Parts: sequence; C-alpha cells; structure tokens
Amino acid sequence: MDAPTLETYSINIRIKKIDVTDFSVESLSKSDAEKIDINNFAFEYNSNMEINPTDRIVRVLNTIKVFNDLNKTLQLGNISVVGEFEFQNMNEILKLFNGQFPIGVLSLFTNTILSTTRGILLMKSEGTIIEGAMLPLIDSSAMYGEAKVNS
Repeated sequence: MDAPTLETYSINIRIKKIDVTDFSVESLSKSDAEKIDINNFAFEYNSNMEINPTDRIVRVLNTIKVFNDLNKTLQLGNISVVGEFEFQNMNEILKLFNGQFPIGVLSLFTNTILSTTRGILLMKSEGTIIEGAMLPLIDSSAMYGEAKVNS
C-alpha cells in the first residue's frame, strides 16, 4: 500500500474566529516621518501554533513587526492576528499519518492567517507612517520540521 498523502485524503477544516490582538504604529516627528522610505520597510515575523487534539482546535498567532530599514534601526509598528480553526477530522489525519501532521496541513493554517494578517495590516495602516508596508510572500512550509502531537 502506498504511503498516505493529502492528495488521497480530504481534510475538513472550518475557520472559527480571526481576531486582531494587537496593532500599533509609532508616533514620529514630522521630520523623522519624512525620512521613512516606503520602499525599504523590513519585517520580523513570528508564528506560534497550538494544537488541541481533544477539542480538534488549531490556534495560530502571527506577530509582525515593521521596521524602517533592513538593519531594523527603528520599529515603526506591529500587528498580531490570531486565528482558530476547527479541524473536524483531526484524529483521522493523525491516525493516518502516525501521529504527525503533514507539513501541508500546518502550512495551510499558517498561510491562511499570514494572508489575513497581510490584508489587515494594509487596511489598518492606511494614513500612517507604515502605509504601503507590504508584507512579502512567505513559504511557511520551510518553518516546520517534524510535527508530532503528544496525547
């Protein structure tokens, strides 16, 4: 029998909620604000995932810090967005993949919240010094090693 793949098995996921847990933009003097190059923003990205197999809930918290340059000389703002997913057939997937989540499933959760964070950042930063700070596309699958769930 071939090893299971996500292509041969469907997953059943529902977004339960998405919340902005933090958003702030630094107040700068007019002269300092005029020095900001909108084409030179830098970002620091942090993602945390909590998996609750009992309740079949996956919670992803993405935090993005926005800096004025690649040296991260001055933090201009930040945003944190949390998303909760109900993974209705989580136990079946865990059983099928020997207690491990396939990287594709983890990336699905992370990329969904990352894309949502990107859009919320663009919307909330309108009229601020970080307006136009476009969070780049990130391949979240590179962030994961083995994802074993302990019962």
